[in-house]
Amino acid sequence: MKVLLFAIGTAVMPILMVFGFGIYIAANQPAPPPLIMSGGAGMTLGLVSLAGFLACIVGLHRAYMARQRARLEAAED
Repeated sequence: MKVLLFAIGTAVMPILMVFGFGIYIAANQPAPPPLIMSGGAGMTLGLVSLAGFLACIVGLHRAYMARQRARLEAAED
C-alpha cells in the first residue's frame, strides 16, 4: 500500500511543481495575465511539491531496499 502511495505521489508532484513555478514566472512578467493565485503562492506550491516529490522518491527507495534485504535474508536461510 505504501509503495502505491509513493508511486502516485511521484507521478503527481512534478505536475503540481511545474504548475506552481509556471504561475510564479507568469506573475513576474512585465504585464502579467490574470492568474488564479499570486506569484508567492505559486512559488510556495512549487517548493512544497518539490519537497514532496523528493520525499516520495526516498520512500520508494526505502521500500525497494527493504524488499531486497528481505529477499537476501530469505535466500541465506
